[in-house]
Amino acid sequence: MYQALDVMDSENNKQYFGWFNFHPPCIQVFKSMKWAVFFISMGALLQGVAVNGLLHYFIPMIERHFQLSSTKAGFMSGAYDIASLVCLIPVTYFGGQKTANKPRILGTGVFIMGAGSFIFALPAFFAQYKYYAAKTLCVEVIEHENEEINRNYTFHYALLVIGNFLHGVGASPLFTLGIIYLDENAPPNRSSIYLGIYYMMAILGPSLGYLLGGYLSNYYVDFAFIDIERSVEIKDMRPSDPSWVGCWWLGFLCCSALSFIFAVPILGYPRSLKEQKDMKMIVPKQNLSDIPSFSGLPSSFSRVLRRLKFDFITCAGFCEGLVISGMGSFFPKILEQQMGCSAQTTAMVLGAIAVPCALFGIMIGGWVIKHYRLKLDHMILFCLSMICMATVTSLALFLSCEPANITGFHIPYPSQSIFERSLYSECNKNCHCQSHVYDPVCSIDNVNYFSPCFAGCTSSTKINFFSYYMGCKCIHSNLTRDYDAINRPCPTNCNVFYLFTILLCLYQVFTFSACIPALTATLRSVETELKSLAMGIQWIVARLLGTIPGPVLFGMIFDQSCILWYTNSKSSGECLLYDHWLLSLYLGGIVISVKCAEAVFFVVAYFIKSDDYTHIQ
Repeated sequence: MYQALDVMDSENNKQYFGWFNFHPPCIQVFKSMKWAVFFISMGALLQGVAVNGLLHYFIPMIERHFQLSSTKAGFMSGAYDIASLVCLIPVTYFGGQKTANKPRILGTGVFIMGAGSFIFALPAFFAQYKYYAAKTLCVEVIEHENEEINRNYTFHYALLVIGNFLHGVGASPLFTLGIIYLDENAPPNRSSIYLGIYYMMAILGPSLGYLLGGYLSNYYVDFAFIDIERSVEIKDMRPSDPSWVGCWWLGFLCCSALSFIFAVPILGYPRSLKEQKDMKMIVPKQNLSDIPSFSGLPSSFSRVLRRLKFDFITCAGFCEGLVISGMGSFFPKILEQQMGCSAQTTAMVLGAIAVPCALFGIMIGGWVIKHYRLKLDHMILFCLSMICMATVTSLALFLSCEPANITGFHIPYPSQSIFERSLYSECNKNCHCQSHVYDPVCSIDNVNYFSPCFAGCTSSTKINFFSYYMGCKCIHSNLTRDYDAINRPCPTNCNVFYLFTILLCLYQVFTFSACIPALTATLRSVETELKSLAMGIQWIVARLLGTIPGPVLFGMIFDQSCILWYTNSKSSGECLLYDHWLLSLYLGGIVISVKCAEAVFFVVAYFIKSDDYTHIQ
């Protein structure tokens, strides 16, 4: 019966490029390995742009928009990996069968990924960003005392989690079945090149996402919904303001549309791109017992897990996943808090320096394998050396710029004792200031205040996008100027930024140089028929122990380093100020500890004796 169906598939041109029974000769030019690499790589590129680029870049602004703690933002980011964890076993087990149509699964996944990007952007249409900086002047009459400050964003947060969850559902076949499909159909001497191109596109995605995010962050989040010129509160804002939220949702809508477009050609590819002279010989005669089922899964699991070298490579993988996911989710925030970078500088550092360095590292890893034709143990040794170098360069996390001292918080007001710390003082006690409105100003004598209200400023004027404040009762200076303060933090000297950037670049090169060797070592440590399942198991472990807890762990680190909350409660709201020294200690300690554990796993994997299945790759 199934043999007859295979013959019918041949007669219906199932090995041609097209959809259903639509296989016109004019589109058969796309049935080639190069076009397949292009379309599947575009799916990986869009995943990188949306998830690893735009989402990570805009996390601080999304926190601000919907009043989220970093822990909640970390869980939202981790929803992607939770979805991958749920989908990987069925996708890799059934997708790895000989009768499975991998391109159809891949195309469906890209389509679902596009739906996830669309849902992720929806909360921006349901909730405008509420900005309170216009109330920061010192007034003796409360004009907005009955206005609700805290809004319930539970529904919007749920949409963000669901959208990123669908990102994970759609992307789960890309880095498992996509790799297997390219590996199966590529000539043996070009497989590493195609995989290198694929991973290069996956790494290029975050770079484009960061650069696109930097561009979109110049536009106000609600620019499409309100008339900014008529809004008194918003027209004077600029991207450098601490309360600014850029247009984070527009990039996700673009990714959604492109995902729908590229899903179509991926769905048109046949099961195999290899030329077959006799279609009847492609699939052997099958019995009903050959139909994929879960009954054979336990024994296959057992065969994979008995490969101890694979087990320890996988353990090293989840360590790396923990760091990459956590750092990736919050690295824009690290640059913002520890280095004092603006949104545009962050986009430039990540998009034009960090991600290209990662791309260069992947190219190095692929070239080393191809040029030196490394065996399995040599690949593990290469990975170990790269991880050790990355551990040394991760010491950059202990670097931070000196934070601006805020009067009343870090240093006392003149009327306060040397041990007293309070934003409220004699000079602003009748101003009805709001401690949740963080709008820092710098006085003419180079002293920072939490907001114009806490500086006692009673009036303001705007010149060339800067607000100048006058009548500030808390500011007493011998300097004579037409204003008392300006709406920006006082400039601080940051002598470690360039050193931090250099170490960051080296860290990316060393870390991602081990990517292709580790992947190839995984494929060579198990038999051919177990490759797909082994990849699935590795990704499950990496997500369960690495990429899922990673963003949550790093989010908790930020929350534990917070010294001033928006609502004075860690259960809701965003953090306004962090302890920079404590944040550096937590970040550096976690990353170095995990990197050392990863190195130990690679050492154990190196000394374990096992078969090298190089000849079947």
